[in-house]
Amino acid sequence: MKYIKMLFAAASLPLCGALSADYYSDFAAYDAGDSQKWFHCLRMASVDKSESGRIEEKILEVISGKKISDEAFRLACVILKPIATDESVEPLSKFLNDEKRVVPACDVLQTLNSRSATAALAGALKKSEGPCARSILNALASRGDALDAVIEAARHDDLQVQKLATLALGKYPVSKSVDALEEIAKGGDGRVEFAYLALCTLADKAARNSNKSLARRALAAVPPDFAMAVVSRGGLSENPQAFYDALVAADGKLARMAGRALSGRRSFEGSQETLENFSNLPVRAKIVAIGSMIPTGDSRFWKTVSPELNSSDADLRAEAVYASRFLCEDKLDLKKILEISRGSDRTMAALARRAILENPSYVVDKILRDNSREAWALEMLCLRADPDAERELWSRYLSDGWKKRDVASAVERTVNFGNVERFAQNLRTAGDPDLKMAIGKIVIKVIAAAKGKGKANEFVKSAFSSAIAKNVSKDDPVYKLARSKLAVD
Repeated sequence: MKYIKMLFAAASLPLCGALSADYYSDFAAYDAGDSQKWFHCLRMASVDKSESGRIEEKILEVISGKKISDEAFRLACVILKPIATDESVEPLSKFLNDEKRVVPACDVLQTLNSRSATAALAGALKKSEGPCARSILNALASRGDALDAVIEAARHDDLQVQKLATLALGKYPVSKSVDALEEIAKGGDGRVEFAYLALCTLADKAARNSNKSLARRALAAVPPDFAMAVVSRGGLSENPQAFYDALVAADGKLARMAGRALSGRRSFEGSQETLENFSNLPVRAKIVAIGSMIPTGDSRFWKTVSPELNSSDADLRAEAVYASRFLCEDKLDLKKILEISRGSDRTMAALARRAILENPSYVVDKILRDNSREAWALEMLCLRADPDAERELWSRYLSDGWKKRDVASAVERTVNFGNVERFAQNLRTAGDPDLKMAIGKIVIKVIAAAKGKGKANEFVKSAFSSAIAKNVSKDDPVYKLARSKLAVD
């Protein structure tokens, strides 16, 4: 990488040559659409420390002394951002109330390790409103030395600035920030929710910094039923999983958030109390609890979940079917889910079918192979990437199976972009014209699904050539049908 940068720098020297006053003249006269040679040459030269100070000085002279376009100002700030010093603060601060220039100016000032930059941003914020005030506040909030200015911004005349400043206070895990947020939370105005969110953020930061006393103090100002505080409070408890499980079991306002918090945190060993009391939980609590078991992939949870396959509540039954995709290895229950996948309830059948197709257990393969005399079982094995099942299904289709609806439908659902060319090779050997047309229709349907614009149509042409034209003559009815349906010349 270093070698490439050196080559790039060397290649640019003949183009830029020695820095001259012309570059600064071109900069002063630049407008959107003009040549940017001056920009690239000055930016390249600014990498050299011995030149960067001089470049900063000259750019600031142009910005301060001449009327330049907004685009020229933006590009100048791109050059200044990595090289700016305290000298840039005063010239750039004059543009902090200009809606078109405040963002690039803030981009430079927010990265300066300088108290004067903080003071300039804070001073401009007092006199600003609307987009300018919000941009300045964002720049201030990104700095680590602007707590006082952010606290003051929380009392700004612009309500949006007040709310953003309130949120920004959560960045500072110190007592002074908690004091300000507690005061806002007690005020009862439009900033209250934002104060609660900021206190939760602050508590998380304080906890990560091992300052649990400050974290607890911050959360003390947040109402017990504020959902976003659930994770923070759980993190401070002695047993987070037990804390979240208790909220799930209570089936109150915080149950869903507690369930989300459990995702990735649950373990089988730490869930014994929940498992023992699972049958007594309300329906919604059961759904949330099952949802938190799924990410573990631990099949030991399935014994608790499996009875809900017979639940009278449709949502709970659906959650149990979905969970089987990740947790179930039991043969009897997998057979039950397979029956559901072939049932009359379309919604539940689709969910069960997906569970069967994506469950990684070898038990599923064994059940399907035991039913391999049925076309639907071979279809599912094909969709589970079983090459032997694909050969068997296609063979059955080619030997009179194409006349049977179940076999024909199964083949249609297993031919896709990945294997359509291989399936189309059967066009060469199909002696029966009706069989050949049946194969052709499946191939055409798969290719037609890719029709669209640009690269999609390129695929259609390529697939037509390799799947149709390569396997049948131009006089063949399949060829003519394909040309008509796919609109291929």
